[in-house]
Amino acid sequence: IILRVFLDATEQHFSEVPLTPASTSADVIECCREAGEAQCHLAELWRGCERPLADEERPFEILQQWGAHRDEVKFFLRHHASNIPADAPHGNHNALSFFRVSHNALGLRPLFDGVGDLTLAELQEMAARQQHQIQSQQHVLVAKEQRLKFMQQQERRHQQLAGENERVRRLRERVAMQEAKLGKLRAMKGRVSDEQGAHASLTSELDAIKSLFSQKEEELNVAVSRVEGLTKQLEELRKGSTVAKDNRNSADPASQTSSSDLDKLRQELQVS
Repeated sequence: IILRVFLDATEQHFSEVPLTPASTSADVIECCREAGEAQCHLAELWRGCERPLADEERPFEILQQWGAHRDEVKFFLRHHASNIPADAPHGNHNALSFFRVSHNALGLRPLFDGVGDLTLAELQEMAARQQHQIQSQQHVLVAKEQRLKFMQQQERRHQQLAGENERVRRLRERVAMQEAKLGKLRAMKGRVSDEQGAHASLTSELDAIKSLFSQKEEELNVAVSRVEGLTKQLEELRKGSTVAKDNRNSADPASQTSSSDLDKLRQELQVS
């Protein structure tokens, strides 16, 4: 079996030693004590009453004698020499004479028959030890509860921070996506603006060409009408060649004027 040996009174530090029927207290001490530590002994504690064990006693047999009450027995490594009287009986039955409990009161096995009651001083000492142990266990329990609460708070904070970090990461990803979309929209808007500017320039050029074309068309219509008028005048002059000389003299200046107008019109048409 495995024997748990407590190394201090607070029961916070302990050592577990493999135990066989042949293992003695000295063997257990050798497994538990530190190097160079000589003044040590193994003690048996039951309900606040402590008994030092001799080196040749066997803890395995002691636990077997306790029977159903073996879970109530604890073993401690005391870091000082034991106070076992020289004439005290050795062996595992030393526990029977030391604890002195009543079989009828406690309902234990017949191992404790014939043992007297504890004295008032021993009961008071036992109660004081139990009270001290209870207080120590309460302090340990409070410290463990505080430690547990602290660890739970740290765990909750860690989970909250992890959740916040995940939300921040998702928000950053969404912001990056929105910024990328905004950049694309701005680029498309710039291209549309450039195309609109080019379209406006082309429109203005087309309007200028249309106005120039309209102007030239009007000039052409005027020139055509003047050519038609001059042509009619020439025809009339040809027809009137047989008219009287007085009429010819009066018609010569008009003919010269028509000829000069016709030459100017031809020049304008060539220029345009």
